[in-house]
Amino acid sequence: MDTKLKRPLRAVRLTPVRTPEEQRRLGEAAIKAMNELAREARRNGMTPRKARAILSELREERKAKRHGR
Repeated sequence: MDTKLKRPLRAVRLTPVRTPEEQRRLGEAAIKAMNELAREARRNGMTPRKARAILSELREERKAKRHGR
């Protein structure tokens, strides 16, 4: 019997699918974390614009790291 595949296997998702409940919990946690950061920034006299700039910079870095750059 020929064991060679006629077509490649379908790509398997490495991340498990999240239930809506899990998704909601994660979203709430993220929002809570963001609010905490915002409060902290205000306490330290940082303008919202400056805080956003820093956050977007961090986001860019994370994205770059994720794509192995």
